[in-house]
Amino acid sequence: AGRPACAPAGPGTPVRPGPAGASLGAAPLRLPGAGRPAEFRGLSAPALLPEQKARPPRLVMQTNLDSAFLCSRAFVPGMIAKHFGRVINIASTMAHVALAHRAAYCASKFGLLGMTKALALELAPHGVTANTISPGPFATEMNTVLMQDPARNAQFISHIPVGRWGQAEELGPLVTFLCSEAAGFITGADIVIDGGWTAQ
Repeated sequence: AGRPACAPAGPGTPVRPGPAGASLGAAPLRLPGAGRPAEFRGLSAPALLPEQKARPPRLVMQTNLDSAFLCSRAFVPGMIAKHFGRVINIASTMAHVALAHRAAYCASKFGLLGMTKALALELAPHGVTANTISPGPFATEMNTVLMQDPARNAQFISHIPVGRWGQAEELGPLVTFLCSEAAGFITGADIVIDGGWTAQ
């Protein structure tokens, strides 16, 4: 318990990194060649660093970073064998800019960027690409409390140049493109999709 799980027994096997009971922000994603969608979850445990107990930061790292490592290790051999594959990890704008009380979360996402870049170099000779997508402020479960507070929600949105939250459906076309043969020359990249948040 408390450790990320990744057990791809065959095509269509759902992959659920991280302990489901403690994970937030689930986003189903259909893997090429798989019969059922995989479910990827991220976890944040906001707190001042001196107040952090040992377990929550470790759980954040396991859910956001270790799980991606384990899933890559599980799936990559098959991609190498076929001389084609796409590794897409979901990072965050907090891999580029930080927020207070998010030390563990930022560390996990910065780590995910580094891991994916290294993986891109390892896999390039085998026809496999590895990239990250860094979503910004999206309307997910992780942000429900903020979105349900009208005053705080309005204040937050005022700092997003496009003036609204991102929607999970807006990630799909980008993922589809990165999975396609047309994206074969894109590897080791991080694509930010944040409504202009990090451009400020």
